[in-house]
Amino acid sequence: FFFKQKTAYEIAQRLVGSEMCIRDRNYGAYFSSQSQKIDFGFSQVDIQEKAALVKDLFNRCAKNYDFLNDGVSLGQHRFWKMEVARKLGSLEPRMALNTIDNKCNANKIEVIDVCGGTGDISFQILELAKRTRFYRTTNEMPVNIQLVDMNAEMLGVGKKRAADRGFVGDFLTWNEGNAEKLDVPSESKDFYTVAFGLRNITNRDMALKEAWRVLKPGGRLLCLEMSKIQVPIFREIYDWYSFSLVPKMGDLFAKDQATYKYLVESIKMFPNQEHLRTMFRQAGFKQCKFTNLTGGIVAIHEGIKLPQ
Repeated sequence: FFFKQKTAYEIAQRLVGSEMCIRDRNYGAYFSSQSQKIDFGFSQVDIQEKAALVKDLFNRCAKNYDFLNDGVSLGQHRFWKMEVARKLGSLEPRMALNTIDNKCNANKIEVIDVCGGTGDISFQILELAKRTRFYRTTNEMPVNIQLVDMNAEMLGVGKKRAADRGFVGDFLTWNEGNAEKLDVPSESKDFYTVAFGLRNITNRDMALKEAWRVLKPGGRLLCLEMSKIQVPIFREIYDWYSFSLVPKMGDLFAKDQATYKYLVESIKMFPNQEHLRTMFRQAGFKQCKFTNLTGGIVAIHEGIKLPQ
């Protein structure tokens, strides 16, 4: 059924014109007459063009993003994101002695949530932070989260959701930015989280190297991403659901077939668990591992920046 329907790119190019590639149906490979091409779902586009296409799609779907996540994940994305937040471990701040006045100061945990979208991962972390002894005794958040996303519309929706939850303050900042070149000091973050965002980044290797740069020695990268299902029959059922029903749901309920098609195509094109672990290692991370959730529909990848 992959070849009977238009790709996300064929739909999206009405909005941001470009040319299509040629697909080798025998090998599932993608070729183009020009160099410097990259995948955009099942199509290939100029490297400079992908960011604009992705940004346009997500700007248009921002208000329906939660519905979109429910459709693609069968409603499981909330559970998966909570698992990422739990993997941060204790959120109690580190206490450090100030040698000037001999008082202990709280060094709050610094988190950067890249491709943070409408704030789901950040909200999950903050909910856990409210359970800490530090918060109960001081009424201060023990974490500072810098949420970064390239889509202004997504950030706008996220800020409204944060206000509805009471998450307003210096502990949560919202920044429009590019994961490939973060406006963040080196070795300034304890954790780098990214959920369902890595596959939308044009240069994933550069983004992973940026993650390594901004993390402190001992800092951890946590990446939640759609992955390769391990049970064959489950994979076939999910593929049928993703390619046959999800785009129709997007067209019916959100009037946005292109975004839904792009998401399911991009999932199929994304590296498998072992390949992504190799990419983590090549970026400089150590002790790289992954945890499959829901049979491998998604995986949480982890890596540590060890002291040099």
